[in-house]
Amino acid sequence: MIQDFNPKRECPQPTMPKATKRIFACKCLGGTVLMLGIGGLGWTNPDQNAYEIFLTRQATDLLNREVCSRPTNLPVFLQQAIAEQCAALADSGAKNIREFVATNSHRHNFVVFSLYTTDLPFRQIKAIGIAKNFILVDPS
Repeated sequence: MIQDFNPKRECPQPTMPKATKRIFACKCLGGTVLMLGIGGLGWTNPDQNAYEIFLTRQATDLLNREVCSRPTNLPVFLQQAIAEQCAALADSGAKNIREFVATNSHRHNFVVFSLYTTDLPFRQIKAIGIAKNFILVDPS
């Protein structure tokens, strides 16, 4: 005998054990957190402009630290005068350094991070850009 169709009658729902529900919820939560993390890294992946600023600051800091503040056999007043002029020259040359970095750098964008390569006459600088930060690779 065919049962009468009753649209108000509820269909039986399959039931899952509580442990299975917890595992399913954990997987969903874990997947959501993972996707948010990947999206966040993609959102904070630094661009070419940020890399140019970073490398320009690194270069001017290196000039100030290694060249301008080196002790010499000159009298103290000459050392101070040279150090001041050298620091001013390094800071004023930042624009030229940035232009050099811009023309000699290449970016490989991997969405969640970027790999930057800058070709110098005597060596190559590599850096990884991730989460609005840069990590120099083999900065020797």
